[in-house]
Formats: sequence, C-alpha cells, structure tokens
Amino acid sequence: MWLIGDFEIRPVELRIDFGGTCERYPTEAVYADGTCLVNATGWVDLRDDPAQVIVCPECGETGCARGGWISLRRVGDFIAWIPAFDRLKDRDWKTNTHAPPEYVLSRGVPLFPPQVYCRLRSQVSAFPPIDQIQRISAGEGLRLLQWEAPLQALGEFPQPVRLNRDVILAVSHGNLEEELTRLQAFIDAHADSEASLVPIAECGLIPIEFYLDGPRFPEWRPFASVGTSVVLLFEPAAMLVVSDEPVDQRSGGGSNMIRIIWRPDYKEFLRAQHYHMRKRTVAVWGAFLGLGVFTWLSSGNPIFFLVILVYLALIRPVWMRAHLRRLWSQTASLHKETQYGFDAKGVHTFDDEGNPVVSHWDNFTGYAETKHAFLLDLGPKMFVCLPKRFFSAEQQQEMRALLAEKLGRTRFGRSFF
Repeated sequence: MWLIGDFEIRPVELRIDFGGTCERYPTEAVYADGTCLVNATGWVDLRDDPAQVIVCPECGETGCARGGWISLRRVGDFIAWIPAFDRLKDRDWKTNTHAPPEYVLSRGVPLFPPQVYCRLRSQVSAFPPIDQIQRISAGEGLRLLQWEAPLQALGEFPQPVRLNRDVILAVSHGNLEEELTRLQAFIDAHADSEASLVPIAECGLIPIEFYLDGPRFPEWRPFASVGTSVVLLFEPAAMLVVSDEPVDQRSGGGSNMIRIIWRPDYKEFLRAQHYHMRKRTVAVWGAFLGLGVFTWLSSGNPIFFLVILVYLALIRPVWMRAHLRRLWSQTASLHKETQYGFDAKGVHTFDDEGNPVVSHWDNFTGYAETKHAFLLDLGPKMFVCLPKRFFSAEQQQEMRALLAEKLGRTRFGRSFF
C-alpha cells in the first residue's frame, strides 16, 4: 500500500464549455508525492460510497468520465482508499465506469494515518469524519490483500481469492501444505463476508511469512496467527481479525464489539492484586499502627509497637507475595489464553470453539483505569484485569467510552499501576 505521509492543496481551475462559452471555475486539488489524488475538491463528495475523486475536467460532473472511483474504509486506525471491489466483478474491470484512479494501479492503495487524514479533512470539507467511515469488511480485506499481493500470490483480480501455490515456495512456520490448506479454508469461508474487520493488539501474534518464487525470493506476510484465530496483516497499518457481527451499512461504524485475545503474565497479576488491595492494605496499616501506638502510650513500653512495625514492613509483604505466588501457580485459568469481547450487552468470553458466554454489565460494580490496565470490579474481592497492551490504540479509546457509559465514572481513578 502507498503510505501517505503528507499532502498539499493546490489551486486549480476547471474550464467548462457551455455552448461555446468557456467558464472558469476555481477549485483545489489534493496532491501527494507529486501525484494528484483529487482533481477538484469542490466537485466531489467523499460521503458517497463509492465516490469519484477524479472527475471529468470538462464538466466536473460525477460519473461523466470513466474511472477515478474509490471507497473510503477504516483499516484499523488508518483510512484506506480502496477500489470499489463490488462494482468491479467483470473481466474488463479496468474500463469499467467505477474503475479506480490510475495511481491505485501504479502506486498502490493510498493509506492515510489518522492524523494526516484529520488534517486533510480540516482543509477539505468533502471528506467525512473518521467515525462516519465504514470499517473494511472481511471480504474487502481479502480483496485488498489480493490487490496488493506480489506475483499474484492470491490470484489475479477479479478472480476468486486463492493462494497461488505455483509461486509460494515455503513458509516460516509449520508445514507448507498444511498452512496453505488452513488459510485457504479461512479465505473460502470469508471471501464474500460482510463481517467487519476489527483491530487486535500485537501481543501473542505470530506472522505467517511466505517465501515466493521471484527475484531474490521475496517475503510476503499477508496473515498471522494468534491462538486459533487468523489475523489479516495490512502493514504498516493494522492487524485485523474478523468480527462476528456484520458491518452496519446504516451507520457506517461497523461492529461495536471490541475483541482481544490475551494471556496474563505474573508481573501483571501482581500489580493488579496490589492495586486492588491497596485500600485494605492502608486499613490494616492504620489499625495495627493505631493499636501499637495506643499500647506504647498506655504501657510506656515500645516493644509491641516495634513488633507490629516489623510485621507490617517485613513479614506481611513476604507472606503476601508467597500467597499470591501460590494463588498464581494453583489457578489454571490464569495461565490460559482467553478471548474477550466487549459490547453494549456486556463482557463476552469465548471457549475454544468460539462459543460466547456473556456477563452483563449489571454484574459489575465499577471499574478502574490505570496506566497499564482496565480493572472491572465484580465485588470487594473479585475483579477482572485487562492489560492495555492487548488493546490497540483505537480499542483503548472505544473501551474507555464503553466503560464510562455502562459503569459510570471509575471508582478508583488513575494511579501509578
């Protein structure tokens, strides 16, 4: 894909002939790396899907000239200008009315980082806000991988997406034939899927790297594995998994479920326990120190106070750490990879076959957001720790908004945790 790091707005004119009279209409064009992306910003509307970004220079009317059409899609946090795949199903797609701009063929699909897209939108009102742009669907994602694949490794567009075994020589992990069979089954299952692709954090992700039969044996990484799930890689933009809900065509927002796959580690477990118990720890310190001071003042002998101080400062922390270590080692669920989903209904956990179990939001008593995690309270001594490293940046924002809506303000606020 063609990563757009910057752009420029240039003043241009459309010269439109009205029955022998040429009228000049000033407008602007968007350029990136010397290439014209939009030739007349005042004559296009990117809220349409698909939208024509290269309009007829003689009349400015949408649809008058062939080609120049794109669909805006969210690919993780990035915005991609993908071809209108559902309009390009015939063999002569290059001459189709809805063919993409020439630069999509020669340079690749334009990919805008969110900050660059927001800056573009602030200067060109024809572009919609990010939250109104539809997430890319699973079917579109596979077509995009096919479009960008070297050596037609996923077949020639617009033929069905199929791994081209004639050009794939080897794979970085496992048996080549087994991996090709597994991935082709995934492709066949989602080739026409309208389920949205949602971001997944990098932790635990294993890229599937193919070596192709081309100059210098090029490497190609279209997919990855995390647990039993297949991840679509759109480097450098995003790592996306198939959601179990279809794209909402009315709102354009896609699935509202936030999904993560994670396995905790011992340090995160310790930090979460210490953070959750901090109020009780303060209460214990206060009670014991108060008793020690009272005994000292009433008897005049500080020995009991010193014993309490040694217990609180030395013995209790060692005992607590040993207790938590034992709890960690004896609780099998703490070592198991777990799939979570979060939406308006509640917290979903998925078994090995993908079957969900829902804990509704009214089962939770509150939540805390710390520097490294979200903590969901189930009671005074029970909570769920969700490390932020398993959430993408976009997922963290969505999770924060969802928790605020469903559980209200955090009880504990932020801390050093």
